Amino acid sequence: MNRVWHIDLLSVQVLWLRFSVAVILDGFSRRLLCLRVYRRTPRACDMAALVRRMAKELGRPRFIISDHGTQFRRHFCRAMKMTGIIAVQARVRAPYLNGKLERAFRTFRVWWRLVLTGLTQRGIQRRLDQFGAWFNEHRAHSALHGRTPQEAWEGRVLPQPVPIRARDQLQPQIEI
Repeated sequence: MNRVWHIDLLSVQVLWLRFSVAVILDGFSRRLLCLRVYRRTPRACDMAALVRRMAKELGRPRFIISDHGTQFRRHFCRAMKMTGIIAVQARVRAPYLNGKLERAFRTFRVWWRLVLTGLTQRGIQRRLDQFGAWFNEHRAHSALHGRTPQEAWEGRVLPQPVPIRARDQLQPQIEI
């Protein structure tokens, strides 16, 4: 299977505390595969372990696309190669190469402003799980033609619409 995953980090702030959120997204279905909160900025070994865990759980992707963050350099690429995943680093100053994930970040930031979060790592992880469930199962995606990421992940297709035209209207037959 030619799966492509995208991976990146997002920083969130709760009052004076700063947390890092690791995000893995499936490139085809736009499904958020993983949202994991870290108290400190995760290292390359943490990111590699996260990808290995998700690959074991969901099946190994062929490619994983990342930016040029310090977590995704030599050690991460070597760990991915040992796993059998080709690590691709997007070009510098080219956010469109990881644009699917950047768009998910935008949706997350709007959602994050509207919710009350916990002050602990566990409370934040609980909120991230809620966001992931909403994003994957309830939010219709325009690039997926109105399907949710979960429906695209499972391969479900939407039923064909029934065309309604003015000339197809039935004329009532009334006999008196």
